[in-house]
Formats: sequence, structure tokens, C-alpha cells
Amino acid sequence: DICLYRKRVLFITGAGISVASGVRPFRGSSGVWTSTIWTNATRESFRKDPLKWYNEFWLPNLSLPQNAKPNAAHHALHEILERYPTTLSMITQNVDGLHIPSKRLIEAHGRLGLFKCIPANADEDSDTDSEDDDDDERLVHL
Repeated sequence: DICLYRKRVLFITGAGISVASGVRPFRGSSGVWTSTIWTNATRESFRKDPLKWYNEFWLPNLSLPQNAKPNAAHHALHEILERYPTTLSMITQNVDGLHIPSKRLIEAHGRLGLFKCIPANADEDSDTDSEDDDDDERLVHL
């Protein structure tokens, strides 16, 4: 009923939805941040030694299990989104790419396998694709 009678509904998902697919969560006793020091996940660490960052942080912590596939929750959310395309949207913090693609899905932190070149000059570095949050070319406006 909520999908039918509300003007808009937004689902927000995080790492927990993919645990049933064999993906490690970021928090909790087996989480990535529990076993990895936060300073390893910075651009500064990457710039200092990209190969070390990739081999010691990225590969061990952000590689998906080979058998990881969308689970029942991913499928159910996709079906709901497709059933109510004018009122429902979803934002995920996940980078695992297990959500089934939809025009109603926003991957807030990107997706594993999609890369962005960062400027060599640290003064030009930005977490956004544009310095202007009103840039019409951006898919997501902040």
C-alpha cells in the first residue's frame, strides 16, 4: 500500500543486503573497516604508493567472491522498483554491482570495475566530477 499511496518512496541499501551473496560487510566483527586501518583507504595512501595500495588494501578488501550473485533481496527490490517506476527510487552505498540495473537505482559510491582518473596535481583533486554542483551533465546532483 505504501508504494501505491505515497507520492515518493526511496529505498536506501548498504552492505548488509549483499552479505547473503557472500560479500563482506564494511562494519561489524567481520567487516572491512574492522580488519583494515582507515588510513589505508585514503587518496593520500594511494598517491604515495599506488601499487602497495592496490595490493594491500584494494585487492584483499574490495574484490568480490567469484560466485557472488544477486540474492533474493536484490531481486525483490528490483521487482518492486520496476512495478512502481513513477514513485520509487533506490540509492545504494554498495559498490559490489549486485543490484540489478535500473533507471531508478543510484550507486552513490560507484561500482567496482568503474574507475575515474584523478589529476596528478593534488591541488586539483576532487571527490566530484565537477566543481559545480549545478552541472547539468552530472547524473546525481548534490
